[in-house]
Amino acid sequence: METLIRALVLNSSKTLRDARAEVERSLTTLQVTAEETKRIGGEVVPMDALPPGAGRFGVAVRVPVGVVAGVTPFNAPLNLAVHKLGPALVGGNAVIVKPANTTPLTDIRVVELLCRAGVTPGA
Repeated sequence: METLIRALVLNSSKTLRDARAEVERSLTTLQVTAEETKRIGGEVVPMDALPPGAGRFGVAVRVPVGVVAGVTPFNAPLNLAVHKLGPALVGGNAVIVKPANTTPLTDIRVVELLCRAGVTPGA
């Protein structure tokens, strides 16, 4: 947590208070994302809206789409990065993150932390 706070202060000129608030918000974002993984499965859809579909069901299955691109702005680099990284990774996708030219340090730190946490290399 302190690593990310320092990165925000150094790289985006946020105050210590604002950096802490952004890190807290980012943690909340990741917690909500983790909770939503419980609802990622498929669903069974009844097809009986018309007589030919009586007694039939369709199955919707969610699958990864591939590589997701996430462009993060300078004003909230951490929180907006995790808004993109979390859902993409839990959906089974790889992610390319493109930080703002002025605030790359925060995204670099997030990726380092994700790798240390066990995210699949190359994801």
